[in-house]
Amino acid sequence: KITLVDAETGQILYETQGDASNSHSVGEENARNAILNVIEEALGHVDSNTEVVYIAAGISGVSSKNDSERIKAWIQERFPDAMIEVRMARISRRMLI
Repeated sequence: KITLVDAETGQILYETQGDASNSHSVGEENARNAILNVIEEALGHVDSNTEVVYIAAGISGVSSKNDSERIKAWIQERFPDAMIEVRMARISRRMLI
C-alpha cells in the first residue's frame, strides 16, 4: 500500500496498493519492480511538478539492515534527492483484536 501525503498540509493526496513486494517471496527483481511501479502509479495522480522530499516505506520481508539498505538503494536510484527510510512492515499487538 502507498499513501501520498502533502508534506505541508498533511492532506492525503492518493492511496493505492501494488503487487507483492517481499523479496524473499517474489524475488528481488519482482519486489523492486512492484515497489517502484506502485510509487510511479501514485505519482501519476498528482501534479507532475510535485517534489518528492521524503519516502517512508514499511515493507514486508525487511528483516535485516541489509534488506533495508538494498531496498533503499532501489528507491534512491529513482529519487536521488529524497530522504528515504525503509523498515519492516509491522502491526502492533495492541491493535489486534
